[in-house]
Amino acid sequence: MDLENLYQEIIIDHYKNPRNRGRIPDEKVLADEENPMCGDQVRLTASVENGRISSIRFDGKGCAISQASASMMTEALSGKTIEEAADTIRRFIGGMTGEEGFNEDEWEEIAALG
Repeated sequence: MDLENLYQEIIIDHYKNPRNRGRIPDEKVLADEENPMCGDQVRLTASVENGRISSIRFDGKGCAISQASASMMTEALSGKTIEEAADTIRRFIGGMTGEEGFNEDEWEEIAALG
């Protein structure tokens, strides 16, 4: 299997079997983004204990890429501090907009989006 097909399978898997979909009561909103061009919406919410993300969920609507990327992001942010999460989100947005790249060693499955 070539790398492109593997990346497509990763995206489809996260879209069809999203990780951490839903909302958290008494949440802290980490990101609330909307793409006005296509209507995709994603909100990341989390519970924080001892300065680290103890539980994280996403909710929203949109295409396979936006929903799969939100699923992947929840996995990437779990256990991080709020500051680490904010930096990861900033760098992720840079990767998605082409301002930064996704290093496969660092980003793992998220590199499939790049």
